[in-house]
Amino acid sequence: MVTRSVQADAVERRFLEREHREIANGLGRITEVAGQAERFSAADVVGAPNGLLQWLESSLEPHAAWEEQWLYPRLDQLAGSAWPTRLLSFDHQQIRERIEALKVERDSLSHGAAPSRLRDLPARLYGLDAVIRCHLEREDRFLLPVLDEPAAAAGAALR
Repeated sequence: MVTRSVQADAVERRFLEREHREIANGLGRITEVAGQAERFSAADVVGAPNGLLQWLESSLEPHAAWEEQWLYPRLDQLAGSAWPTRLLSFDHQQIRERIEALKVERDSLSHGAAPSRLRDLPARLYGLDAVIRCHLEREDRFLLPVLDEPAAAAGAALR
């Protein structure tokens, strides 16, 4: 039984590492759109957030849902506390709120928003990028090692 959950944890850890690498690679889209917003008019930038939002909805949001449904309960079980994952779930909520704000911003730009709104867009995008990067870093540094602990404990028990 211990071996099965240790093996499952190792598989999930590899899956999570791959997902995090893919998300980190995709974050370049956020800074790309932010850079466009700094250089172009509102009319030129209106379409740029659409591709970014599509990526956020098709890649990032399902990843967060998987973490909350499977990974976080498993980590709570391994750690013996729900507090670390509650903080990470709070990060997910902040990310969702920023994505929703970006949707509102996109709609505003498509309806001819004032130039001041266009100037605010890069800051919103860089803020979203920072929240996502910090969240990934926290998971990688503090929670992923918890998946390794049962393997180390099982190995020690076999010796």
